[in-house]
Amino acid sequence: MAGCTHPNERLWLARNTVIPPPELQRQVFPFIKDHFKELEGREDWLQWLENVMMDRNVYHKRQSTKRMAISFSDILKIRMLLLLAHLRKVVLQDAVALMSLPNEPFLYGDHRILQHSVFKGSLFLEFKGTLLRSMETARSPMTDSLSVNTPALHNEFSRMNNRMSRAESELRHLFQESNNQAAQQVKRLEHLLVNQFSSYVTHNNSSPTAPVTPVAPVAPAAPAAPAAPRQQSLKERRMVLEEELGSRYVHYPPNSVDLVDVTMLPCNEPLQRQWDEWFRGVDGRPSLWILNKTFKSKWRKGHGNTLAKTFSFKKTIVYSILDLILNTEGATLEAREESALQVVEDQLRVMTLNRYYLNVAKGMGQLGQPGPQLEDEEEQEENA
Repeated sequence: MAGCTHPNERLWLARNTVIPPPELQRQVFPFIKDHFKELEGREDWLQWLENVMMDRNVYHKRQSTKRMAISFSDILKIRMLLLLAHLRKVVLQDAVALMSLPNEPFLYGDHRILQHSVFKGSLFLEFKGTLLRSMETARSPMTDSLSVNTPALHNEFSRMNNRMSRAESELRHLFQESNNQAAQQVKRLEHLLVNQFSSYVTHNNSSPTAPVTPVAPVAPAAPAAPAAPRQQSLKERRMVLEEELGSRYVHYPPNSVDLVDVTMLPCNEPLQRQWDEWFRGVDGRPSLWILNKTFKSKWRKGHGNTLAKTFSFKKTIVYSILDLILNTEGATLEAREESALQVVEDQLRVMTLNRYYLNVAKGMGQLGQPGPQLEDEEEQEENA
């Protein structure tokens, strides 16, 4: 930060108004001068370092014919040493600023680094006094720039305000003219419509009218018998019920079928878990109902017949419960759902879920109704 010395730079620091003398700067990081002793052009290296320390152009007083030969392996070393040479001035200037702070506990004035012999020598003390006097009287070039440019900015803003006022007046005038023209057009159209309507009425009143033949009254037609409502099939009623049960929950289906987690619960999981997996979703995965509704059978393709068989098993179980709900009486859908699940749970006390599936699939279940179809209807439609 202390390297910004030019007035046209944005950052300005009062402690950078005085550059430490080279003799004092060489006391900070003195090992820099010991490098490149064996190379030809050592004088060029020392002049390069001094140019960096004094914020001069790096080519100042350096003859092109006597410059040191730099190998590729020395580039990083040179860059690091030049940075340390630049930091000599920064360390000295910041030290003066820190030592001038009030001598309170835990402040920088008594820091161990500032007790180094460099900061106790006569060269540093002389530089410290010069810099403190300069910092008291230094004036930021940005302040002068603002003092010079403020009147110009005021004049420019005044001109912009005048131009905007004129533009506003012109816009108001244009809007007023547009409104007047529109009002005139409306009046002319209204006058034209009134004249045409008057001519039409006059023409109809002046033309002879034919005698009106009385029309015999028509007997009112007998009201048509209401059409009998079409009886929904079991498949349609089941689809409506499945939609109603699945819509009770908030679903977040994947945007693409490639993002679908095709993992399903094993077939020996409890009945309630199988039911929740179909309509609600378990273990953070989308429900099978929303996957089937969104992607049809695409989400379970490409994995052999295992997924298709597992899905058919679960669909058979779920659809048998849906048929039970349709045939169960109850005040609410939740009550009928709970009753149907309890009926199946009672059946599973005397048989396995797989045996129940086989009974329903063969239409020989003890529930007193035919089982649902085994085949995947969506997949049949896509294959067709």
